[in-house]
Amino acid sequence: MAEIVRGVVPEGYLGKKAYSDRLALVSKNDAAFPSSMKKKDLASYSWLLRDSNSGTRLSFDNVLSIEGLRVSPTLESTSNASLLAFAEKGLGIAVIPVSLAKPSLSSKRIKEITIEGLAFPRSVYLVYGKAAHLSEQHQKFLAYLLKQFPLSEN
Repeated sequence: MAEIVRGVVPEGYLGKKAYSDRLALVSKNDAAFPSSMKKKDLASYSWLLRDSNSGTRLSFDNVLSIEGLRVSPTLESTSNASLLAFAEKGLGIAVIPVSLAKPSLSSKRIKEITIEGLAFPRSVYLVYGKAAHLSEQHQKFLAYLLKQFPLSEN
């Protein structure tokens, strides 16, 4: 599997950015977690994170590692919906795509938390090998994706 690091498609692969969004750090609206925290205080909070192989987790960990930071999860899950539910119960700070958090943010079941000086953007890419022989079905699926999404060359 090809890994995209900071928007660079590895040699031997073609890649197109499908879309970009950001990660939201969220907790129960009336939980004792601050709305803004300092980098040095991250380790003192309960973190609800995706499993270590997920793109969401890799995006979060990459931003932290650039700053020389790391957090240990209180709970890991393969489900963003589960992390959101745990955050709504006040069990910690969940890191999930902002698009999934919007309904709960709008209804004030959760609040968004910021870390001073950090942002958590992420991009989703369509990546395939340059030398890969794509079957007719794969070519049709690729053409469908390219038609459906306003992809940008990368």
